[in-house]
Amino acid sequence: QTRLDSLVLFSSLGFANAATAYAGRAVAAGRFREARMAGLWASVHAILFGSLLVGFYLQQSDLVVAWFLPQPSARLLELTAVYFGIAAWAQVLGAGALGAMGATYGAGSMIAPMLVDLGAFLISGCLLWWVASASGDLAACYWALLIGMAVVLLGQLLTVVFWVRKPGL
Repeated sequence: QTRLDSLVLFSSLGFANAATAYAGRAVAAGRFREARMAGLWASVHAILFGSLLVGFYLQQSDLVVAWFLPQPSARLLELTAVYFGIAAWAQVLGAGALGAMGATYGAGSMIAPMLVDLGAFLISGCLLWWVASASGDLAACYWALLIGMAVVLLGQLLTVVFWVRKPGL
């Protein structure tokens, strides 16, 4: 599943790179709103593209498992369906966060997205640790991961909205 997650995340880099270039040009021209919109749209497009992939994985989970393992057990198919139904969507949210970060980088702010990631991943990690310690239920851990990645995405979107204002901030 790690390879399939990589497709979701790495595809978002194209949107992030486009946002970096566009936001950089927009900020240089004094068009800060356009720079912010580049990040927001890159995030939306990365989420939509990632959703297509994860939606396919979820709808065809038995087929996807069979690509890697010709005779999967019923338990593996069940666990994979749970993963694609919950945890894989965290990768979609991560893709959206990467898309948004592109505009912030293009606007000249390299530290803000890293600080936001640090704080958001600390929150996410603590939530995941707490759920895993309290219940140990795999689905509950996946939900904690998904909620944690929503915090990361929200943090990066807020960074685009509030930091992409003037060069060097």
